[in-house]
Amino acid sequence: MHRLLFLLLLPILLMAQDHLLISEVFVPPSGESEKAFVEITNPTAQTFSSGEMYLANYNTYYQMVADQFPATNQFFVARFPELTLNASQVVVVALDGAGYFAAFGKRADFEIKGTDDQTPDLDVIRMGSNPALETVKGMMILFSWDGQSDLVKDVDYLPWGLLAFNATWMDKSGQQIDGPDADSDASAYLNDLPTNQQKAISSIPSGYSLQRDGVSEVEEIASDGNGLTGHNEASENFQQSFKTASPTPGSFSQVAGDGTGTAQLTPESVNAGELFDLTISFSTTETYELVSIELTLPSEFSWSQTTADLALSGDAFSAATVTVNQNQILIENASLNDQTGGTLLIKNLQAPSAEGSYPIEVKTATAAGNLTPIAIFPSISVQKKLTIADIQNNLSQYEGQVVTVEAVVTVGVNITRTDRCDAYVQDESGRGINLSDASTNYPELVRGNRLKITGTVTEYVSATTGDATTELINFTLELISTDNPVPAVPYLTCAEANNIDLEGTFIETAGVITDKAENIGGGTNITIDDGTTPLQLRIWDSSGLDLSAFNVGDTVSVRGVIDSYRQSAQVVVAYQQDIQKGAIKETVAGSGQVSVQPDSVGRAETVNLTFNLTGTVEDTIGQCALVIPSDWQWLQPGSESVQLSGVFSDASITISANEILLSDFTLTFQQSGSITVTGLTSPDADTVSVFKFKTGEPTGMLKEVTDPPRIIVGKGTNRSFISIAEARQKPVGARITVKGVITIGAGILRTNFTDAYLQDESGYGLNIYQGSGLDVRIKRGRLVIISGELDEYLGKKEIVNYTLTVLKDDVPIPAVRKLSTFEASTTEFEGSFVEIEGLISGIQYTGGGTNIYINDGSGEVTVRAWDTANLDLTEFEIGDYVLVRGVVGIYREAGQILLGYQEDILRPEMPEGQVYLKVPNRPFVPDQGEKLAIEYQAGSASSHVTLRIFDLSGRLIATLYDGDGLPFPIKKEWDGTDQLGQWVGLGTYLCHLEVVNNNNGKRTVKIAPIVVGTVLK
Repeated sequence: MHRLLFLLLLPILLMAQDHLLISEVFVPPSGESEKAFVEITNPTAQTFSSGEMYLANYNTYYQMVADQFPATNQFFVARFPELTLNASQVVVVALDGAGYFAAFGKRADFEIKGTDDQTPDLDVIRMGSNPALETVKGMMILFSWDGQSDLVKDVDYLPWGLLAFNATWMDKSGQQIDGPDADSDASAYLNDLPTNQQKAISSIPSGYSLQRDGVSEVEEIASDGNGLTGHNEASENFQQSFKTASPTPGSFSQVAGDGTGTAQLTPESVNAGELFDLTISFSTTETYELVSIELTLPSEFSWSQTTADLALSGDAFSAATVTVNQNQILIENASLNDQTGGTLLIKNLQAPSAEGSYPIEVKTATAAGNLTPIAIFPSISVQKKLTIADIQNNLSQYEGQVVTVEAVVTVGVNITRTDRCDAYVQDESGRGINLSDASTNYPELVRGNRLKITGTVTEYVSATTGDATTELINFTLELISTDNPVPAVPYLTCAEANNIDLEGTFIETAGVITDKAENIGGGTNITIDDGTTPLQLRIWDSSGLDLSAFNVGDTVSVRGVIDSYRQSAQVVVAYQQDIQKGAIKETVAGSGQVSVQPDSVGRAETVNLTFNLTGTVEDTIGQCALVIPSDWQWLQPGSESVQLSGVFSDASITISANEILLSDFTLTFQQSGSITVTGLTSPDADTVSVFKFKTGEPTGMLKEVTDPPRIIVGKGTNRSFISIAEARQKPVGARITVKGVITIGAGILRTNFTDAYLQDESGYGLNIYQGSGLDVRIKRGRLVIISGELDEYLGKKEIVNYTLTVLKDDVPIPAVRKLSTFEASTTEFEGSFVEIEGLISGIQYTGGGTNIYINDGSGEVTVRAWDTANLDLTEFEIGDYVLVRGVVGIYREAGQILLGYQEDILRPEMPEGQVYLKVPNRPFVPDQGEKLAIEYQAGSASSHVTLRIFDLSGRLIATLYDGDGLPFPIKKEWDGTDQLGQWVGLGTYLCHLEVVNNNNGKRTVKIAPIVVGTVLK
């Protein structure tokens, strides 16, 4: 009778599917909660759209309207930001987005815990500390609420577990609750089916999910319920509506068979940038025949996107056809079922440069159905190819591990030793490693042979000397090719090669032979020096080299493996061609000048940054690397977030974690290339971020540039500082912190130590001193903050024992003082960056530099230009009118201007001024030692000036000046004596200025009275 009733009601129930359904719930085994998901489908013929849908996993979810939640840490309730589903469409909600992606090779439509940045989050209303689904008991409810009403509306409900745990299921019967609406009246729920009568599936096999079997809500009462459409959602016979099976997230279809099947990849893992062929094998355990299969390859993979690189095989594809639309491949007319199988071969795929897991989206369909995603998308793992540099830089990780590398022999067997295998190999990472074995029977170990080597990583430490050597032991060799050049040989200075951290690496260097010692322990030691440090070369007698042509004083170019002897580095030279007479060359690694725009950003600001590299050496830079600081976030790390221009336009990109490596380009002197990185988010702190930048030859090691680009974040720093004017008043030895702009950089005034200046808005400056070499960070125009100890040397205030942070580049020099030549010749403004104008009165080369004497009529000042500044002063002559900018220094207790840059001395147009005479309007008393200040201006340098004193009868008393005019104010003093040096009498006198313009003969006269008095006694 019960069965008959079901059959009679079935047509009605099928027609009543007017709301969303929970179509699958995966309750993972214990310890795998991150795989849990809920699948929701729209079984209607209409599009569903609502922003009032919620999902919860506890039975008192409806109390949410009164802001009441259970305390259990496994419960959650979350709201869909907007849920829109077309007819037959499904969405998947993952509990843990990252865990779901790892398990199924695809991303969910939504997630609850917010673990995956690329999966949209539900709006979590309340969530326990460890949200999870339990296999022995639990429920899932999809419901609707408008945010105001007392009652929520059930959309669909699914309980599971043993009946003994029915208390965890839903039953709102008669519950009254008052929501946030305007009234204070409670509303009551209608009766749900009691929990002890609910027909839940009692047990779920481990690893299986609950899946709706069709769209019929079997036996569900369609009226007088709390459902969105009036259903009593608890009355469904879940034991008949649902089945347990392997999880199929996103694969629900109203047509049986759609979305079934599996796909397996060969290979499953490839190296970044590798060119390979991919085989995809399809199978299914269903009897339904799948006729259509659609694959979407990851956009990061490159291939021809033509059918020419595709091949089908297997019974299932014997009559199939294949078409291509960009990265989408469609196989039609297939016959895939549980008795047949098929494979698709995709040739010449190129993996992306970025590491990661890349899923291939696969959909299947029957003849009557629609293409539906299969349960688990197969994924290709793209990994960085293991290099010797990886092993050497992470020895603790690889020691004892069996590894496989591909490398070229640098030192073969029976060269450095004949009693055992002591050979070396190197790969494109620019690092090498030793191959060690008791046998010498390895004919493959010949220089230039490229080998595939599988062996165990170990570190041998000599009990006698303590020297450590990284080795591959118990190795097998596979010959790939012969006569290969050694890859990535770096050119290092002697100082750089004198580094036991590079043990095993084949390098090139050069230097002058300073010592040669033969017959030392079975070999010869040669010491070379390129000016950076001495470096020892070791040549074993067993190598058979003829060293007779190389003597002390010769400059040699050498290639060899860096070895450790008594914990100091030496270079083992093993072949005759590896030591030649040659020259020391400039190193490419670490060269280049790097700038960044913008150079200042806000805190936690998302920006695009452009880095520009300009070549500074004649040799070729062929690779470079940019390192994103760890406190910056990169929203989408990958080549799609990197744009290249200039000489980088066609460069190859490899991205590993936060490092962007460019190769396959050519950049020489003054050429430039740009890297723009999009979607970077700055730290949420006031700081200065340093972006490490490395450069190197086309093959070889990369080295950091000495002056990396910097970006001010926020204010740059919260460190407190004082003005330089205040700092200069502190006692010697005081600790000070100042912020200012570099006015004269390191290497301008001195080249063997740091002697530089900075200035701030106070108009005062300060010397920066470091006796241990040049501080390359100190460049003109840089805004810096510097902390150190105030010192004084021969009247010069300086900061020593300092720490310095670069904040910004290309900042104008602040508060430049305009001084007269007399003011500049005093020590009052020592350290300040100033500007003067005047006529050159003398030029003298002395003491490693040039002195230029300048006078504006107020007094002469010396401008000092050191040879180290490399200035061209040949165009300047005595009599030239010049404008000079520089720092006031001290020499022999007088001020002088330190000229550091070519742009700081120029010849402007000589100014034309008015003719005037100024005399103080008061008596002066010469017999008390007082002098009268007289100021005049001749208007032009092209004039003749006569300044004289007359008495009232017109008799000449004294001539104060008779000579050429100057184009700026001139000050003279009269002491009250006549031409014989006698005091003049009391009375009134006339100061007479006569100016004759030499160009037009115009005569201008200015007269002013002077009163000579005395003190009454």
